[in-house]
Amino acid sequence: MRYLRVVIVILFILSAGVFGYSVYVKNAGKDTVPPVISGSSETLMLESDYTEENLLKELTASDKKDGDLTDKIMIGSVSRFHSIGKFKITYVVFDSSNNPGTFTREAEITDYTSPVFTLSESLVYAEGNSQKDISSYIGAYDAIDGDISSSVRITDTSVNFKSSGDYKIYVECSNSFGDTQQLSLPVHIVESADLRIKINLSENLVYVDKGSKFEPNKCLSSVEPVYGIEIGNDKVKIESGVKTDTAGCYEVKYTVDGPSGTKGTAWLTVVVR
Repeated sequence: MRYLRVVIVILFILSAGVFGYSVYVKNAGKDTVPPVISGSSETLMLESDYTEENLLKELTASDKKDGDLTDKIMIGSVSRFHSIGKFKITYVVFDSSNNPGTFTREAEITDYTSPVFTLSESLVYAEGNSQKDISSYIGAYDAIDGDISSSVRITDTSVNFKSSGDYKIYVECSNSFGDTQQLSLPVHIVESADLRIKINLSENLVYVDKGSKFEPNKCLSSVEPVYGIEIGNDKVKIESGVKTDTAGCYEVKYTVDGPSGTKGTAWLTVVVR
């Protein structure tokens, strides 16, 4: 019995040794050296309409065993902005032994502009109407991501549809790089008599660069006929509070008087940035 036990122990030791040796032999010839990605240390300069090909330019990859792997380089990750328009790109490439090689570099979008809000209609409503879903008229656009209206969020509002007055609605949006923009939009609740004539604007929300010229009459599109009577744009009174030398959110008020005491009112929201 004791002899059998000794034999079993010896066989176990031998099998363990054989297994260990086979693993050693197998790993001894295994490629464990990762490929290398090379690129300029200078910041990669991009425009807002960049493509994936632009992100990969000026990079090469090589491996001691596989040779040139430049066409195998992939974008591993793209960071959020660490400052406006600037971010980091991490690249990865794999050799035939599945060893990964990585490389990270700085990138900058030279013509970058932050996301902007859009309005599909003027935020003017008749007093006493049932509450409208104002959010359905507010959108957002980004030069990189395109339409980002799905990211728009109302953070606060003071609107009371039952009482005439000037109110605010606070909104924010974000693009994929984490650039979050906030804006307080004016909302007007007026007597229904002030909305009997429809004043059409070419845009309901415009952005103006600080210090540039702004002409509110160019945003007036047309006035719809009332009782079959045409009303010219020259009949519209324009009151502008826009100060292009100071950043902020402003308004332009358009009013018109029509036949039989009819009136029309519209507001244009202007953001100076």
